[in-house]
Amino acid sequence: KNNSIDFLRKRANRILIPFLLWVVLYGMYNYFNGGKFGGDLLLCSPSAHLWYIYALMGLYLITPVLSSFFSNCSRGMFQFYLLCSAVPFFVDYYNLKFEATLINDHSIIYIFNHLAGYLFYYLLGAYCWRFKDCWLVNGYCKKNILRTLGLFALFLMILYVGNKYFGFTPYQLTRYATPGVLVYAVACWHLLYNLKVR
Repeated sequence: KNNSIDFLRKRANRILIPFLLWVVLYGMYNYFNGGKFGGDLLLCSPSAHLWYIYALMGLYLITPVLSSFFSNCSRGMFQFYLLCSAVPFFVDYYNLKFEATLINDHSIIYIFNHLAGYLFYYLLGAYCWRFKDCWLVNGYCKKNILRTLGLFALFLMILYVGNKYFGFTPYQLTRYATPGVLVYAVACWHLLYNLKVR
């Protein structure tokens, strides 16, 4: 319990103060340009690029709960939850391809899709931290170099197939919570994490 409180207190100092500062600054800017300066500034992002602060707040709030579970679960169970958290990456493609009206900017499915999508990266980092023999973090060898190249090749293949056979635009294929970006992010992380500068 104390560890959880200490964790949240440290993160609150790092996030809440800058967050409130930027909310006030953008609120003043909005007010002096004919807008309103009200309490709703805390509930909706005053500027689009501050979305990640809300995401960080959510992740930090659930970290103590996730930590207690994933610190003790088996490797197979951890991998199962990783797989489950990657499934929402395909929801965006489904929405674009079939024009699903249930998945829009204001639906609970859309919100869950983005929460679970970002949660995947969070869990992947925790997985690599706990299981040091994971191929993503166990140093470079010929096999890992081939894996990195294979991930980049898979990313390019997703872009090619998605554009040529499914009619997706490059922008649609490279939105945040999509399989192509997932593969590309993992490939870049694997490359940079294991890169040794001499």
